[in-house]
Amino acid sequence: MDEKTIDVAFSVYKHEREGLFQASDELKEAKSDLENKKIKVFTEGKIDGSNDITRKAQYAELTTREQSNIEVKERDYALAQLAYDLASYEVRRVELLVQFISISKGE
Repeated sequence: MDEKTIDVAFSVYKHEREGLFQASDELKEAKSDLENKKIKVFTEGKIDGSNDITRKAQYAELTTREQSNIEVKERDYALAQLAYDLASYEVRRVELLVQFISISKGE
C-alpha cells in the first residue's frame, strides 16, 4: 500500500461527494421548476377543466418537459449516489488495509 493509492482513493471520494452534491442541487432545481410552472399555468388560467380528471390531464400536458427533467435528474442523482457509495467503500478498504499492514508490522 503506497501513498499514491491512498491519495487516489481519497481524491475519488472527494470528487464523487462533490458530484453527489451537484446532482442533489440539480434535482432540487428541477423540482422547483415544476412548482414554478404549476403556479404559472394555474395563475394564467391554462388549467380550466370542468372536473378533476380534465384538470390533471391539462396539468400533465403543460408540465411534460419539467416532469421529464425531474425523471432525468432523479436518475442522475441515483447514479451519483452509487458512485459516491463505491468511492466510500474503496476509502474504507484502503483504511482497513493500512490498519492491517500496521498491525502486521507490529506498529
